[in-house]
Amino acid sequence: ASYRRLNYAAQLNYARKFGKHGVTGTGVFMRERYVTGSAWNTFREDWVFRATYGYDNRYLLDANGAYNGSEKFGPGYRFDFFPSVALGWNISNEKFMQSVAFINFLKLRGSWGLIGDDRAGDRWLYQSIINSGGNALMGSPPANTPYSFFAYGRFGNPDIAWENSEKRNIGVEYSIWNRKISGSVDFFNEDRTDIINTAPLVPSYFGASLPPLNWGTVKATGYEIELRFNHSFVNGIRIWAN
Repeated sequence: ASYRRLNYAAQLNYARKFGKHGVTGTGVFMRERYVTGSAWNTFREDWVFRATYGYDNRYLLDANGAYNGSEKFGPGYRFDFFPSVALGWNISNEKFMQSVAFINFLKLRGSWGLIGDDRAGDRWLYQSIINSGGNALMGSPPANTPYSFFAYGRFGNPDIAWENSEKRNIGVEYSIWNRKISGSVDFFNEDRTDIINTAPLVPSYFGASLPPLNWGTVKATGYEIELRFNHSFVNGIRIWAN
């Protein structure tokens, strides 16, 4: 099928260094309209910003925010704000680390963020679907009266909203012995809430299924360890392992 896609975006960037301080900022606006064949238009809108600050290449701050809009949700729920922040400390750039010759790089970092997801479920879950059930004649001949009847094909949930994922991470990056050994260690956890899922079972005499709800939850936690080895011999041969 033929399709039409219209995108427009605007971006603003800023960067400045003064003394030991460094600041950057970015703002992005994006909007898209997409349609396939004779289907209804699909819309998506995003407002995103990012700001960073660094002092003497030792202390680092990264703040992000996204104000996202999706057509899948009803009025009052289409737009939501999702922030995140990350902190970093380059320990190897501190003066007290200059005496530790075998450490080339050592960085401690941590982050927290909230992410939204609108990919679950069909379009317009907030709207009910009413189907035509046909026509029938009422009354006795010859005074029959035509009667049209309808039935719910799907119940909508006007309060359906974004799924949310809250993520936390703390990690260490390192490089030692002339960068022959390097790697990272990360500990993380994630709490997913408001997951869109079908409602619990209802009695059969209700006559229909309930609409999807934001009621699912998932918790995950774990760690990741990366170790890299790299060495070059005087004859030019290089070996490495990850």
